[in-house]
Amino acid sequence: MSIKREIKYIHKISHYLPSFTEVKDGVYRFRCVFCGDSKTKKWKKRGHLYQKSNNFNYKCFNCGHSTSLGKLIEHLDPDLYRKYLLERYKDGDSGRGATKTPDFVFEKPDFKKRNQSTK
Repeated sequence: MSIKREIKYIHKISHYLPSFTEVKDGVYRFRCVFCGDSKTKKWKKRGHLYQKSNNFNYKCFNCGHSTSLGKLIEHLDPDLYRKYLLERYKDGDSGRGATKTPDFVFEKPDFKKRNQSTK
């Protein structure tokens, strides 16, 4: 997966995420969009987007909800999710178990002439 594409889409959904801040490279913190964190303390931010290998994952340390970046985008904005999927497929990232087209290399066949014997 392209990290630049993932970060681009994180910034596109940032206006949906209350109190969105970037903690450090590859880690973002905001109020959980699933449980809402604390009703009385608006400063609590327990929803995290973090990078693990080449993927971004979401985890809430209040309700325990965990999902991928794609599913978070789908929850927040279905139209943006379709664009995200289209861009992923265009780049060749078709999800889990994606394989590239195999290179077919065949050797040229070597035909031998038969002796034409009398019948």
